[in-house]
Amino acid sequence: MNAEEQKWMNVVQLQEKLQISRSTVYRWMKLGVVRGYRFRDSRTIFFLESEIDDFLRMNVIAPSGRLDKVGMADMKPK
Repeated sequence: MNAEEQKWMNVVQLQEKLQISRSTVYRWMKLGVVRGYRFRDSRTIFFLESEIDDFLRMNVIAPSGRLDKVGMADMKPK
């Protein structure tokens, strides 16, 4: 997928998609959980939708707000 085909989202869109607070977005960026991009002469931070989707497939957000990595087998209902 080339740069023109990439879908980008801003902080507000990421908040809505993940149902998390703005401070959680910035904390996760600082910890390296998600990667934000800033383009030249812009103060807006963007996120690649494909990277966020990959992140969601590999992680589960616990009710406590903790981020717990799990294997796909662990995600099956018991």
